[in-house]
Amino acid sequence: MAKLLRCFPGAGNRQWIDHFWARNVSVVISADDDLRNYYALERTFLAYIRTSIALSLTAVMVTQFYVLSDNGSNQGGFTFHSVGKPLACTLVGISIVVALVGLVRYLRQQAAMVLGKALTGGGDLLLIGVLFCLVRSVSFSAFAIAAMFSQLPNRSISQCLSPRL
Repeated sequence: MAKLLRCFPGAGNRQWIDHFWARNVSVVISADDDLRNYYALERTFLAYIRTSIALSLTAVMVTQFYVLSDNGSNQGGFTFHSVGKPLACTLVGISIVVALVGLVRYLRQQAAMVLGKALTGGGDLLLIGVLFCLVRSVSFSAFAIAAMFSQLPNRSISQCLSPRL
């Protein structure tokens, strides 16, 4: 509990906030530093934000196409309507994760640049790649199965997936 309280100081203790602000937000760049590196870092952060917004807009499109366009013909089961909501929620969650990863990466890179170092690679890039591949494969599979059920509405999952003899 004491460790948690040290991370979130009280209103009277501003040392932690002042240290964070001086180290990460208000960075003074000397005339000897190459400003192109800082501009490239900001462009990379904006690319993370752009990717996050694109994922959020994709979630809105999925909601529009598969959830809101349902005209009352949803009789339950595994349909586009039932696949659309979880996929949209997942896309919004991943967009939040991408924005947070971009922020953490930006702050780490900026702190390293102030010290004269550069960070490359890392697990955050792998995390985003794995999340994208996972969502792509799961959504493709779910939509393929939903399309199969929309053509055969009176059959169960086991009947649709079993080979016909």
